[in-house]
Amino acid sequence: MTGWRIGYIIANKKLVDNITKLNQITINNVPVFIQEAALKALELQKQLATKIKEEYEQRAKLASKTLAKAGFTFTKPEAPFYVFPKHSGLDSEKFTLELLDKGVAIAPGTSFGDYREHFRISLTAPRDEIKTGLDIIGEALK
Repeated sequence: MTGWRIGYIIANKKLVDNITKLNQITINNVPVFIQEAALKALELQKQLATKIKEEYEQRAKLASKTLAKAGFTFTKPEAPFYVFPKHSGLDSEKFTLELLDKGVAIAPGTSFGDYREHFRISLTAPRDEIKTGLDIIGEALK
């Protein structure tokens, strides 16, 4: 459900009423298929959490190994959803656009603050696609 937005709250009635008012003017609705998927995810929470945690750990190991080999520095992700590599002298905005022309979408570090030499990689794609993207990133640095 990566990227889908849904949530719930358990709170006193006054707070729920105020949040409801805010939501009514800011959010039209959450599509039914997302609501149904969220319910199913809650039913299968333990199974899904264990499986996806293992998968993201494998993706993070793959990214860490490939990025280190290509000469990037980064903190090994503890919650492996994103990696935020750095390379001295890199213009992440330019690098991001160059990679986009090669079919790889990453976010420049400047989207998150004063991080011109950094960029963010999402590890939400299938592992084979991540591997391909990481290889292209490494080649683009040369």
